[in-house]
Amino acid sequence: MRDAPSIGERDLSDKPSWVRAEAPYTDAEREQDTRGYRGKLKELQEVDDAVNRLVGALADTGQLANTYIFFLTDNGYLLGEHGLREKNIPYEEASRTPFIVRGPGVRSGFVSDVMVSHVDIPPTLLDLAGAPWSDLDGRSLVPVFSANSVKPAGWRDEVFVEDLGRGWHMLRTPKWAYVEWDNGERELYDMYNDRYQLTSLHAQPDKGDLVIRLSARLRALRSCSGVSCR
Repeated sequence: MRDAPSIGERDLSDKPSWVRAEAPYTDAEREQDTRGYRGKLKELQEVDDAVNRLVGALADTGQLANTYIFFLTDNGYLLGEHGLREKNIPYEEASRTPFIVRGPGVRSGFVSDVMVSHVDIPPTLLDLAGAPWSDLDGRSLVPVFSANSVKPAGWRDEVFVEDLGRGWHMLRTPKWAYVEWDNGERELYDMYNDRYQLTSLHAQPDKGDLVIRLSARLRALRSCSGVSCR
């Protein structure tokens, strides 16, 4: 299995109470997760074959040049990071997922670091089809496609992520991952300097004003609709 410093993390004092309750992460769990990780890699080879067949069929029938293909997933999965084996939680391995697009006007090989979300898919598909979409929460990604690696003017600097079942809401910016749990617990990670989310900064005195600002923005996004979400 990959060697991430967060796998089997020992100091969980900055984490929510339910994460601390999952400790310790045992050798038996790591062995099981290693087998699971290998199994996922094997399954992904089947996905590769399926994508190859699909793209081949589009090419053989003359439809590839005018077809958009979106390759993405609904969530990731933790395999030992922070001692957890979970998916519907706000940590990076579960909430940040691949998002690949191929199609007319999308230059091959370019990578964009703009903030996008699953809520952007319906507006994008409607925009490509020439249909109205202004009442939706997301944004059309068509400007991102045409801008190549440049951030389109006026593009967002944050995305809102939530899981009502587990009871958390997250504001994700390029630098910060800020989480509020329904039981009042919070987390704050500097994603530039702590990409494995080993140290939550939410309780540090010098981050008080930042937490207030992020919390206010999070509240606004929890109740937004349509253009106010953008």
